[in-house]
Amino acid sequence: MQDPTSASRAMDRYAAGDDSAFAEVYDGLAARLYEYLLAQVRNRALAEDLVQQTFLQMHRARGSFAAGSDVRPWAFAIARRLMIDGMRRAKRERLHVAEELQTADAKTAEPPDQWLRALLGASDADRAGLDPDDRSQGVS
Repeated sequence: MQDPTSASRAMDRYAAGDDSAFAEVYDGLAARLYEYLLAQVRNRALAEDLVQQTFLQMHRARGSFAAGSDVRPWAFAIARRLMIDGMRRAKRERLHVAEELQTADAKTAEPPDQWLRALLGASDADRAGLDPDDRSQGVS
């Protein structure tokens, strides 16, 4: 592992336009970011994806990096925000799927009296006390 200050110095250079400094930033932060994210999400592939997304966001926002600052809190804040956003997105998607399933079930469900007729047969449904008007719709 690199000295944390060397990653910060490399980030200063990277933010100033020295693209070759990115390798030092990556080498200084990637392993720690991965360990942190893996402990949070408990999924290796997701942790790897979040590390890559973190570095992509750092690249996009490198012009806003405060020169002379420690890069670690900035990188971990980006990683944490990406992780939380992903969790929120996944929760919304699960809720949306559940709502769609409930709507589909409601549309395909037969009315209770028709279900009872199909299950018991028309004569048993009559004995169960269904409305006489509904008896004409019985199952033969």
